[in-house]
Amino acid sequence: MFIKKIFRHIWPIIVKYKWSCIGTFVFFGLATFFDFILKALFLKEIIDIVSDPASNRAEMRAPLMYLVFLTGFTLTIAFILSRFANWSYRYFGVRTFRESYEYAFAKLTNHSYIFFSNHFTGGLVSKSKRFAQGFRNTFQIILANFWSTFIYFASTFIILSIEAPTLSLILLIWSFIYMFIMYQLVKISLPYGL
Repeated sequence: MFIKKIFRHIWPIIVKYKWSCIGTFVFFGLATFFDFILKALFLKEIIDIVSDPASNRAEMRAPLMYLVFLTGFTLTIAFILSRFANWSYRYFGVRTFRESYEYAFAKLTNHSYIFFSNHFTGGLVSKSKRFAQGFRNTFQIILANFWSTFIYFASTFIILSIEAPTLSLILLIWSFIYMFIMYQLVKISLPYGL
């Protein structure tokens, strides 16, 4: 398969900086969880307390102060985790992107002069550039799109299974049906793509 061929070239580069790659995913996932999921849960509790007509202001004060403190603490933790995620991403990104450029250049220089004279050199340079930039773009898409979507979906499913188990089951079934349909559509349209 085409992906296995590409992955065979990229994997040795990723393994060199595996801890920063793992750190990027862990810190980014935790920052997303704290910033979007926990914050929203605490704000929901604040709104529930404030909108309850049966409670008076004296009864609301202690739980509200506690929830406001938890919300601020959660945002602080999310900020710190996002800084760690950005640092891990920069550390991993700069080194692996440099290594991918060096790897592509080393592959080009392993060939003889006859190879370069028989092939369009500008095309080879652009292919090596696309390899290195493709690795960077792929990693950014995996991190920003797929990983954050997975964190949102898993968190939503867990919260829904606690609050409304029937609704979480409906969401899970619908998600599997949607993924199956999208997989079939992509499989059909892939040969006609660019």
